[in-house]
Amino acid sequence: MQKDSIGNIWISTNNGLSCFDPSNNMFRNYTVDDGLSGNEFNRFETFVMANGELIFGGVDGFVIFNPQQVLREKIVSNIVFTGISIFDKPLQWKIDSKNIQAPIGYANHLTLQPGQNVFSISFASLEYRSNSRKNYSINSMDLMKLDKSSPKHEVTYTNLSPGTYTFHVKGSNSNVTWSKNPISMEIIVLPYWYQTLWFKLILLSIITLIMWNIVRFRLQQELKVEKLRNQLQEIL
Repeated sequence: MQKDSIGNIWISTNNGLSCFDPSNNMFRNYTVDDGLSGNEFNRFETFVMANGELIFGGVDGFVIFNPQQVLREKIVSNIVFTGISIFDKPLQWKIDSKNIQAPIGYANHLTLQPGQNVFSISFASLEYRSNSRKNYSINSMDLMKLDKSSPKHEVTYTNLSPGTYTFHVKGSNSNVTWSKNPISMEIIVLPYWYQTLWFKLILLSIITLIMWNIVRFRLQQELKVEKLRNQLQEIL
C-alpha cells in the first residue's frame, strides 16, 4: 500500500493494482490489460521516488509510473462503424449500393430491403491500447428498447417492423470516461409491397367501394319492393 502526492492510496494485490480516491470513496483497478507487466504483486515491495513516481514489485518485475499521469488519462477515442452484415454476409458499399451509399467507416444510412430482417452492426474504438477494457453503450430507444453497456462491439437485430430507426453508440476508455457525442446511423426498413401505405389505401378504397355498392344495391332493392307494393295497392 502506498500514498501518492495528491492523496490517493495505491494498493497492490494478486490481481493488479487498485487506486482508492478518498475524496469520492471510489476505486480504479489496473491490470495487464492496462499495460502492467503482470497482475500479481509482492506485498511489501513498494517505494515512492523523489519525483513522485511509484514503484511496485511483482512476480513479473517492477512497475514504475507517475500516478498523476495515469489518472489524467481521460481522453476518449473516436468510435467508428467497422462492419454491417445481413444474414451474416458483410456488406460492401460498391456491391451492395442498395443498402449503403458510402464505405462502412463513413456510412450513416442503412437501407434494408424487404425480407432483410436479420442484420448486425459492428463498431470499434480507434484507441489501440487497453482493448479489452473499453466499453460501448448502445442507446436506441426506437430499436427494441435496447439500452446497455457492454465490451462487445457488435449488435444484431431481427424482425424489425418497416420504418425508420436511429442507432446510437458511444465508447469509454479504460478509466470509464464516456465520449460525449455518440455516432449514429439511420436505419430504414423497407416494407413488402403489401405493407406499403399506397397498397393499404388502395385496399381501403376497394373495400369502401364494395361496401358502398352493397348498400346501394340494397337500397335499390328496397325501392323496387316499395314500388311494387304501391302498384299492388293501386290495383286492389
